Amino acid sequence: MSTTPNRVLIVDKRLVTADERKALEFIQLKHPRNKQDQSFAIDRESQTIFEVIQSNRPHSSWFINDEYVLPDGSLYFVTPVHLIFLLLPSLWSQARNKSVPLQTIIKSSLNDLSLNNELVREKLEPICDIDDDKKCSVQLNDEKLFAWFRTRIDRLKKHLNDEEHAFDLLCEYLPDEISEKCQKVLKLHGNVKYELPVGQKSMTITTSTSTKTTTTNTTAIQVANKSKRNKK
Repeated sequence: MSTTPNRVLIVDKRLVTADERKALEFIQLKHPRNKQDQSFAIDRESQTIFEVIQSNRPHSSWFINDEYVLPDGSLYFVTPVHLIFLLLPSLWSQARNKSVPLQTIIKSSLNDLSLNNELVREKLEPICDIDDDKKCSVQLNDEKLFAWFRTRIDRLKKHLNDEEHAFDLLCEYLPDEISEKCQKVLKLHGNVKYELPVGQKSMTITTSTSTKTTTTNTTAIQVANKSKRNKK
């Protein structure tokens, strides 16, 4: 059986493996800013979730391994996304004034995606009060949350040298209500309304043959639709 690729992904080469049991799994989740369906990927071994972002390249195509011509010349970048951003909308709406079981937050944010509760608990410690006596219930702590935002912005500033730009990048992953509150509490400027990358696909995809790029830590992966398989 051979697989005809129909997408090209840019992925950290450390995530590329010949073992299909450890391959990235592509999933659909709600984007935390506008709740639209978007393609994500998960590395089950590390329990890391990645965002799939399309860089649109009109009037272009890919010629792969002297065998395939891909009409879609776009690049799809697979980059890690902090779990807090994916869980925050549910925490904000359900757990600001009361403790809520951690499993409830996970289910409402990530559908039926199975994650290690201990890992999720550890990720939420910087922004939540956690009560282990109530079957691991969590309550969002505004003071911790905005202190965490401040840390993220300061970290981005080291690379951008511009606080407004750093805040704008943070807002790409925040619902408007949270970004406006953050802007007020931290006395920030900026907050450009970003649009999500276009062309996010709802198809189920799997990885096939990989081809190295000139980027040191990335690999271009040809991505194929499961339904497109040809016999040799």
